[in-house]
Amino acid sequence: MARKGAKRRPSAADLRGERLSYGEPVTVGGRTVITVTRVRASGAGKGRAVDATPVGYIEVTADGSAYHPIEDPRRRLRAAATAATTVVGLLAGARAIRASRRPVRLLPPGRR
Repeated sequence: MARKGAKRRPSAADLRGERLSYGEPVTVGGRTVITVTRVRASGAGKGRAVDATPVGYIEVTADGSAYHPIEDPRRRLRAAATAATTVVGLLAGARAIRASRRPVRLLPPGRR
């Protein structure tokens, strides 16, 4: 049993869903940069996985601060692939529903 107030290491079970993580500030020449990362956990039990993706950085100068996103070139490709898969699935589902409503012919036309 842990002592009250004792620090414990975070586990993968502590990461539910998606969260942002901020890196240690790095200062060079009057400019401070803080990295921003999206952290996601998936899976259950012993098969849990943690994925970290950089999403941007915060730049702090004497003039102020600004967030700069990091563009992921594969993001649009993944969105297009997801849309195409959805359309193909909808078309296949509609065709299967129509086929299930047609009467089944066991004999060729004209024969009973």
